[in-house]
Amino acid sequence: MRRLLERRERRRRLRGSPQLEVRGVVRARLVLDLDRPKADEQLVDEVACLAPDVLDRIDSTPGVTLETEALPYVQKPAAQALMNAALAYAKTVNVTSALRMLPQQYMLHRWAASGRCGVTLAAPVGESNHEQGLAVDISMSGGGATNRAIRAAMAANGFKWLGAEDPVHFDYTGEGQDLQGLSVRAFQRLWNRNHPEATLEVNGVYDAKVEGKLKISPAGGFDVGARCDP
Repeated sequence: MRRLLERRERRRRLRGSPQLEVRGVVRARLVLDLDRPKADEQLVDEVACLAPDVLDRIDSTPGVTLETEALPYVQKPAAQALMNAALAYAKTVNVTSALRMLPQQYMLHRWAASGRCGVTLAAPVGESNHEQGLAVDISMSGGGATNRAIRAAMAANGFKWLGAEDPVHFDYTGEGQDLQGLSVRAFQRLWNRNHPEATLEVNGVYDAKVEGKLKISPAGGFDVGARCDP
């Protein structure tokens, strides 16, 4: 009982820390509400400034539910295809991950590399279709027949199952825009807006310098958020 109370108190302290950095979440041994950092939501808004009308929300899609850590966005053609797949499946499709921004992809990759928080596989930053808004992870805990039905409905609507290596992952193979580097560019703009004394080059390239700034960025979000002006 004492250990349980200690774990709960640790969660409370971490969640309540406005200055908790991204690297602090990476080091945490507990999965927190912060596994979808508020900084990610600011980056979605910044991406919307850089690429208007590309992303669509999926949190009100008929037949689709989302886990709390999932950002409720994919590219518009993928959103339509997901709705069609859910209608074809005729049961609820539970999405556990959709679009990912820079902090979330970084944290998931680090957790996978160190075997933490139940994450077993996550691509490095810049190599995941989640960052393009062209992939979703779907809960596949319903058993063999249920999982086959989900895979069939997704395949019939333009999604490719990654396979046993990552059984929850589906890539959308239809039309979509190339958003490679857009999350990085959005982060560089946000960082510069909040740190004019130590700016990054806004080039969409993820390198050691960007990673260093990402690690010390506030998981709870920057003081100055997204803006559509430079």
